[in-house]
Amino acid sequence: MAVINTEYRDFFNHVRTLYNSGAISYDQAKELTSDKISELNNKGKEIAQKHGRRFVPFTFSQLMR
Repeated sequence: MAVINTEYRDFFNHVRTLYNSGAISYDQAKELTSDKISELNNKGKEIAQKHGRRFVPFTFSQLMR
């Protein structure tokens, strides 16, 4: 599971770097990350439901901080 987490982290760090350097626009960064964010949110919902907890979904602005 740790390998998956580092893949997501590396992906978001790469997109954040491209956005902050001006290589891509805000809309392009949001479009690039939308699929990964929905994957994370789906996995989070499953895990929260399994453990009887409430899940707060990830947002683009949270992940680009």
